[in-house]
Amino acid sequence: DEAARYRELRAKIGAAFADEFVDAGGRVASGTQTAYVLGLHMGLVRADLAGAAAGHLVAAIEAADWHLTTGFVGVGYLLPALSAAGRTDAAYRLLAQRTYPSWRYMMDRGATTIWERWDGWSPEQGFQSAWMNSFNHYSLGSVGEWLYRFVLGIDQEPGTAGFGRLLVRPHPGGSLSWARGRYASVRGPVASGWQRDRDRFTFRLELPPNVTASVRIPSDDPAAVRDQAGAGPESVAGYPGAPGAREAIFTAGSGSHEFTGPALTGYGR
Repeated sequence: DEAARYRELRAKIGAAFADEFVDAGGRVASGTQTAYVLGLHMGLVRADLAGAAAGHLVAAIEAADWHLTTGFVGVGYLLPALSAAGRTDAAYRLLAQRTYPSWRYMMDRGATTIWERWDGWSPEQGFQSAWMNSFNHYSLGSVGEWLYRFVLGIDQEPGTAGFGRLLVRPHPGGSLSWARGRYASVRGPVASGWQRDRDRFTFRLELPPNVTASVRIPSDDPAAVRDQAGAGPESVAGYPGAPGAREAIFTAGSGSHEFTGPALTGYGR
């Protein structure tokens, strides 16, 4: 009963927000990047308008010369919202941006951790005020979630908890030819890595004991993707949010796995 009450309340809040702030073309009233990001991430934009809203978000990023204009509230959801909407290309473009404000602006100035402020240090002004100028801060560093959930593809099956059942869907793109990482889940380490070599894509996955995963490999020819035993996919489906793109679907248990096949070209670059 309590869950039903909260679901009803959430539906009313979403409807009230949409009625007040989202027009028939999917435009959110203020037009800021954060407004679009929060509307999409929290499901406050109607499903039939989400694609249009994502397009307006990308337009707002392009209007800022492909820079983000988000702060503490919106930055953590910005790249996930773009990838969830099938605009991983825009997410990678933001990740690769080197001029202010951007993550690589910090790195190019010697940062080994992510700062609290985009302009924590600048050639023109030097250091910001010491009253608010941490050089190791989670807020802008929350981009790490996107790197794990989307670039490496380590996520949980919808409706599950505790990392017993995973949804592993890597999002290769941008200028990256490879990526690899390891997540220390409550059930043990989950390691993921991929490599693009011309038109071939190789994905490696390690799962801890008592963990299963639905593994989704994006490909121009998903039926040609094979696991290390030479078996093909259990099924083929559309790659969410990317028109015309498809993925090969496998089920994997604990241990090491490798999947190889034609790469997905022309998407996320």
